[in-house]
Amino acid sequence: MRILFSWLRFNDLEAFRKNAPAPVVDEIEKLRTEYTSDPDSNVPLTSLLDQALFEKVYLFHHCKLPFEKEFMAWLRPDIEFVFLEIKNINDSVEIIEKLHIEIAQTTNGFKKDFGILRNCGTQAVQDAFVTPAFQSCTCYYEIKNSKIIEIKPPGQDPKSALKPVGFENIIGASQETANILHRAGIAAKNPDPVLITGERGTGKKELAKAIALASSKTPLEVIKCIASNYKDFDQELLGTEHSDGILKKANKGTLVLDGIDKCNFMTQLLLLKTLKDYKDHCEFKTVGKDKTENSKFRIIATATRNLLELVKKNEFLEDLYYMLAYISIETIPLCDQTPDILLLAHHFLEEVNKQHKAENSGYVFKTLSSEARKALALHLWPGNISELRLVIRQAVIFSNDNIIEKNDLPIITSGKDTALLRKMPLVQGFNMKNEIDKLQRDYIERALKQADNKKTDAAKALGLGSYQALDTKMKSLGMKDLNKKK
Repeated sequence: MRILFSWLRFNDLEAFRKNAPAPVVDEIEKLRTEYTSDPDSNVPLTSLLDQALFEKVYLFHHCKLPFEKEFMAWLRPDIEFVFLEIKNINDSVEIIEKLHIEIAQTTNGFKKDFGILRNCGTQAVQDAFVTPAFQSCTCYYEIKNSKIIEIKPPGQDPKSALKPVGFENIIGASQETANILHRAGIAAKNPDPVLITGERGTGKKELAKAIALASSKTPLEVIKCIASNYKDFDQELLGTEHSDGILKKANKGTLVLDGIDKCNFMTQLLLLKTLKDYKDHCEFKTVGKDKTENSKFRIIATATRNLLELVKKNEFLEDLYYMLAYISIETIPLCDQTPDILLLAHHFLEEVNKQHKAENSGYVFKTLSSEARKALALHLWPGNISELRLVIRQAVIFSNDNIIEKNDLPIITSGKDTALLRKMPLVQGFNMKNEIDKLQRDYIERALKQADNKKTDAAKALGLGSYQALDTKMKSLGMKDLNKKK
C-alpha cells in the first residue's frame, strides 16, 4: 500500500475558496497566518497528486476549521484529513510528539510503501517530518515548479536524506546540522587543513572522521594533543627507531590533531616546526634517525576552546592557528538542535537494543514513552551527545519494563529541569509568574532536602539573607513549613 503524508498548506485552502460560499471565503482568509504558502508552487496538493500514484494521502492540520465538512467533501476521496491538537505550531517538540503517535498508529499492522512531502508547513513541521517515527519511510518528496519531485531513491535511510555524499551516517535533521554538514561537504572536496571547534561531546571527532571518509583520505590517524610530556608527544608524532610515528602512519590519509587547544607551548612549537612547510605533505625526521622521510596527508584539528581568543591571550601560537584554520567549522550544543535530540536518542536506543539482543536472544526491544521523549527533548544536555548516549544506555539497563519512562532517565530525574521553563512555548494560557513560582519552589525543596530541613543552612545555599527571609518566601509561594508543629 502506497501512502503519502503531508501538511495542509494555505495553497490548498485557496484552491477550495474559489468554489466556496462567501462566509467560508472570509473564514479561510482568517487562517492565512496559521498556514504557510508554498512559494515554489501555487498548485494545490489535490492537483499535484495526479502526477503520483498514492492509494492513500494523510493531510495533517492543526486548526479547527469551521468549514471542515465542506472542505472534506471537496477533497479527493483518497485524501484523509487528520486534525492534530497543537498549541504552538513552531514548537518542534510538541509536533514531533503528536506526529510520532499518529504515524505509528497509521502505519502499524500492514506492509507499507510510504513517502513524506517535506516542504509543507512551518520549519518546525518540516523538521518533525524527519524523525524516527518515519524511519521506515521509503521516499521523500518536494514540490518544485508545480510538480512533486522525488528527492531520495527508494530504500535509502530517511535520516540521511539531503545530506552531502559521504555524510549519510551523521545523525541529524535540524537546519543547524544541515548547515554544519554543508560546510563539511565543502571541506571534504578541499585538501586544505580543517579546524573543527565546539563544546565537549558535540561530535567533533565523528565529523572529522566523516570528512576524512568523504574525501577518501584514509587511513585516519588521531593524536591526542593533551598537555603531556614533550618527549612523549615528540616520539608519538615522529616515531622512533622501533616504532612508526603518527605522521608516517597517516601517509595517504588524514591526521587528526584532537584537542589542539590543550597543547602546551613546547608541543605547539614542535607542531609548528614540523608542519611549517606543509601543503599536502611534510618532511620529518624520526627520533634518533638522520634520514628525512616524507608523508602525504590532510590535517583536521579539533578544539573545545576558541583558538583565536587563545591567540589574543598569547596562549596559542598565531602562526600555528593560521596554518590550521583554512576551513573552520563550529559544532553547536545539542540543546540548540531540538529535532536532533529525539533522532539521536532513538539511534542510541536502537544500538543498545541490538547489543542486548546479540547477548540474550530472549531480550525484548525497549522503547521510549511519550513523557520520556518529551523530557529528553526539553533537557539542556550540558554534556551534549556524549551525555545523551550515556543516559539512554543507563535507562535501558535500569528500566524494569519494555517501555522506558521519564523516571527511568538518569540525570534528568535528579532534579526538575530548568530547561522546561526556558523552552516553555509562549502560547495562550502561558503564565510567566506561575512558571517562575514553580521553579522557586523546586529550588527551595532541593535546598531544604540538602540541608536536612535546617532552614538557616537552606537559606544560605539559596543566597537568602536569613531563615526569616526563607520563611517569607515560602509563605508567598504557598509552601508548607515541615518544621512547624501542628
